[in-house]
Amino acid sequence: MSAHRERYLDLCAARVLGCLDESDRFEFEAHLASACAECEAELARLGEGAALLAASAPPMAPPSHVRARLLERVQADLASEGATERGGVRAPRAARSHSSSWGWATAFAAAAALAIVSYGSWQTGERLRHELETTQGRVTELTAKVENERSWASLFDSREARIVSLAPTGADSTGLAGRLVYDAASHRAVVILDNATARPGSDYELWAIRGGAPASLGLLRPDASGRFTVRLPDAGDIAGLEAFAVSLEREGGSGNPTAPGGPVVLVGKVAG
Repeated sequence: MSAHRERYLDLCAARVLGCLDESDRFEFEAHLASACAECEAELARLGEGAALLAASAPPMAPPSHVRARLLERVQADLASEGATERGGVRAPRAARSHSSSWGWATAFAAAAALAIVSYGSWQTGERLRHELETTQGRVTELTAKVENERSWASLFDSREARIVSLAPTGADSTGLAGRLVYDAASHRAVVILDNATARPGSDYELWAIRGGAPASLGLLRPDASGRFTVRLPDAGDIAGLEAFAVSLEREGGSGNPTAPGGPVVLVGKVAG
């Protein structure tokens, strides 16, 4: 019986994983043939760990070439064992124990390899699924934006569209000018202002005038360039609509939604 060495425990792990080199394999098999109880116990323990690793992996089909190799190896082992039995030759008990341990270790190592491959495939699948969902969500978002832009662009081609020129009243000397496109069919409107430079602490406010009575349609806040474009989903019905106007108000707008609090700086009549 060859003496047990600490490095044989490392060889146990390498054997379970199927990565012993040729010289170590011969030495280690000779040691196992001497029925080392410590190494046999270590092989059994490591084999159980490999089995648990395989059992914990998500149930996914391994690549076909890996499955084919494993089946070929098992069939070859079974054929070899059967030939030995038919020949009437039985190995010594220690050798049979060693052969059995090697067979189980090989099976567990193969199962561990299959588990690792399966887990890697599962991770790749999950990553690709997430990327696909993200891309589909982005496509849906962009499609909605395109449809929205197309809907607003169609307003300018509508037979019911009214082009309203917003002319300065002289109450503002900043060169403010504007225009408004109003669709009588959908009640939508687009307001465009140029040279809109409201003073600090003030806001522009848009008004619809019906029967001589104004009604606020909200604030108009231009960007730093002085150009302003706003879309109004509902500027009101065409019935009784006479004009649109823009007033210069204190910041936050007029306190009365039915009357400007500051000077009216732009006004434009709606053609019938």
